[in-house]
Amino acid sequence: MTLSAAQETPYSHELAWPPHLRPFDPWDESIKADPYAHYAWMHEHAPVLRARTPAGDAWFLSRYRDVQLAFRSAKIFSSRRPDPKVFPNVVASDEPDHTRLRSVVAHAFTPKAVARVEGQVRATAEGLLRPMIASGGGEVVGNFAIPLTMSTIAGLMGLSLSKTAQFRQWTEDYTSLLGRLLGSSPGSPTDASGTAAFVAHMDQALDAAPLEADTVLSCIARSRADGKITGSEAAAFGPLLFDAGSQTTSLLIGNGFIVLSEMPHLLARLRANPADVPKFVEELLRCRSSVHRMRRVTTESVEVSGQRIPEGAAVYLLMAAANRDAEKFPNPAVFDMDRDTGGHLGFGFGIHACLGSWLARMEARIVFELLAQTVSAVALDPDPRRAVVPMTAGSGVVSGPKALTVRLAPLQ
Repeated sequence: MTLSAAQETPYSHELAWPPHLRPFDPWDESIKADPYAHYAWMHEHAPVLRARTPAGDAWFLSRYRDVQLAFRSAKIFSSRRPDPKVFPNVVASDEPDHTRLRSVVAHAFTPKAVARVEGQVRATAEGLLRPMIASGGGEVVGNFAIPLTMSTIAGLMGLSLSKTAQFRQWTEDYTSLLGRLLGSSPGSPTDASGTAAFVAHMDQALDAAPLEADTVLSCIARSRADGKITGSEAAAFGPLLFDAGSQTTSLLIGNGFIVLSEMPHLLARLRANPADVPKFVEELLRCRSSVHRMRRVTTESVEVSGQRIPEGAAVYLLMAAANRDAEKFPNPAVFDMDRDTGGHLGFGFGIHACLGSWLARMEARIVFELLAQTVSAVALDPDPRRAVVPMTAGSGVVSGPKALTVRLAPLQ
């Protein structure tokens, strides 16, 4: 690429933001809670934006074509972490290690493999939803979404899920530590100790996994025994898969409850046309995805939309912003389940596309099928302090409700 005509990217605080928007700051909790107005302004005025963070300068790409091109250009936009010895996992690796690590567990997340657990997922969801409906509602994330997604990924992994609250705290510590190490969030006082306990627990489960079984942990243990992966790579798999298989999907489910409270007519449509539920899920993934950004590091200087990004730069691909780019999706802020959602980046793109995408789709589909069959209306709690508590901590990658209190009217 020719860089002579490329411009040096101005910092976020140097731009002429409109009065109602403070300069984009990736650490700002109010922006993390609802970044869509910033994304819309960035599309038009700063598709390549530079911001100062405690870890150094970072660049943010918001246009669909730029984000997709960066995903495609894996040799230039590397997935490596600042210290590859920390969490040496499939997400933080480039080729050929990425394919080698992904192949260890990929077969467990194919559509065919996911379909085998659908009955158990539906039974669990029904069991969790029933008492909430009987009580007229409640807190969705902690009482429904997280227990559902954690039990699902634990079952696939062959992991005994003894205390949901403990595992939830460990996953929060894990993502907080990742965010702190990557410079995308400030971390938490317990992130290091909680992550150490999480890894130790997963190590014990991995050592106890029977090599002849077909669970995810057994597959990892076999690969370790066969020398296909190292001990540190095996140890990093457990926390990563459990976190990715529970947190992101629970946030997506929470976002779906919010959409149904804002657009009550959709529930009746899904009840009358159950075949439309997958369309609802895909538009949810486009319009209100739980994963907002992925970090990359440039291996050489590169020009993006006329802006020069230097070698070794931390670049964040804003998938949630790209999914609201009007050039790709007309009238993008409107939730329209009849639109063509093809090409949305809710699960990323390319070789690093989400390993658990079919599992997440299946869980979300079951949840909204059950809601349509059993509930006539979803409404947010009238107390705004209880209604939606946004996720603002953790890795800085995800967005959605950390807590969500709703009222559910049973279907008569």
